[in-house]
Amino acid sequence: MCVTVLTRIQKLVVLSITLVLVAGVFAAGAFAAQTKLSVLAWGSTAEINNRKAQVAAFEKVYPQIKVDIQILPTDEYDRKLDAMWAAGTAADVIMMSDDWHGNRARRGVFSDLNPYIERDNLDLESILTPGIARGYRLPDGMRHGLPISGSSMVMAYNKNLFEKAGLACPSPEWTWDDLLEYAIKLSSGTGINKIYGISDHWGVASLAPHIFGGRIFNEDETEVLADDPRVVRGIEFFMDLMKKYEVMPDVSASQGMPSVQRFFSQRAAMMMLPTWDVPSFQESIADRFDWDVVVMPADPDTGKHMTLLWTTGYAMNSKSNSKDAAWEFIKFVSTSMEASEIVSEVALPSVLEVAETTFVQETRVGWTPIDMQAFVDSFAFGTINPMGGYYAKVNDEYNRIWDAINLDRIDPATGMRNFSEKASVILEELKK
Repeated sequence: MCVTVLTRIQKLVVLSITLVLVAGVFAAGAFAAQTKLSVLAWGSTAEINNRKAQVAAFEKVYPQIKVDIQILPTDEYDRKLDAMWAAGTAADVIMMSDDWHGNRARRGVFSDLNPYIERDNLDLESILTPGIARGYRLPDGMRHGLPISGSSMVMAYNKNLFEKAGLACPSPEWTWDDLLEYAIKLSSGTGINKIYGISDHWGVASLAPHIFGGRIFNEDETEVLADDPRVVRGIEFFMDLMKKYEVMPDVSASQGMPSVQRFFSQRAAMMMLPTWDVPSFQESIADRFDWDVVVMPADPDTGKHMTLLWTTGYAMNSKSNSKDAAWEFIKFVSTSMEASEIVSEVALPSVLEVAETTFVQETRVGWTPIDMQAFVDSFAFGTINPMGGYYAKVNDEYNRIWDAINLDRIDPATGMRNFSEKASVILEELKK
């Protein structure tokens, strides 16, 4: 007896036909006449094509809905979106990220999606990658959007340098104490010839406050908690890596070589790696050395891991005149396997089944096989950077304090007290 194995394309064809049959029943009744739907999104060149492919897939399932998608450069998005809102011309469906959702949602610009989810008996917990929708729900339960893709931070490591140092590769159960021990043993040499245990990275400043259970804001982002001893401890840990143990480049050393180049040239054994940088790492490392990735370390006292997360999703304009069509679009791009198969070409998709198959298993020709599952697993325990988007002014103040600590102008405890005071003032100003 032989078993026919469907190719990815064949599976998509079958899936598309099934979705047309199932969704078409609703579409025929609800959208008997042609319905126009406007969508506003951002994206790079690869993402633009990906967004359009999702729209094309949606329109095949819902031929009665014509989608007009406008895709803006990422750095122009917030400014133009605010202008559209002010003019009353914002799209029916609006792309959003989890780092600026809170204040916008609280201002009533997005519709609560819970009634639609309940109406359609949509079991998000069984469909979506665990943790990927965390940033789309407020403390009061309002669900103001759904994710389509995400990125998490893991640790990349040079297997050859670990082997040379006589060390076993890090396991998913490792802790920050283990990282320190590894970094010490992996560091060698001096000056321009020095090999560091771990490279510097822009994500260090954002991650540091959280690694031992601290946080910048309380749950509903109304109070600054940055002077918590756990926040201070996290910052002290990374400062010690740079200054006490000298296993991570400090400010002076980091200016001599870009962090990624340090890892690519085997001058650093470990480096933080977000999902979106995997293609550049694969292409730059090529066959220079063997490498892999592992989830970020855990707090040795609690066993809880921590990392940074970023997600992209869609929300419904609360003033839209096409809310049923807007919901069908959001539901399709966030929860259908077909849409997630498309997204997996450029990012970690929202649907768990696709994330753990297509995203994890497919390796491009010439790429080194690495543990892509680590990116998926990280969503179960990561934290969303709370200082992006609307809270950019808070982030600017944090970066000033971080630089002052890094340059020994102030100690971490004093720095976080000063930051808490200034951030609290900024937070109050933003609420007005």
